[in-house]
Amino acid sequence: MGFNIQTYGIQSMLKEGHKHLSGLDEAVLKNMDARKQLSTITRTSLAPNGVSKMVIKHLDKLFCDE
Repeated sequence: MGFNIQTYGIQSMLKEGHKHLSGLDEAVLKNMDARKQLSTITRTSLAPNGVSKMVIKHLDKLFCDE
């Protein structure tokens, strides 16, 4: 027989299977990982001069900035 246990507070807002990190080393490693992922996203969406390569308008028309 399974019980449906209701959680309260921050635990009710977190996804199932979340990990709680503690300590400075783990926080620094997670920040470094987030920085790498963000730089990859930014690198693929921006041209060398930091100008958007492609913009999609609401009418699905495409144009490139130079």
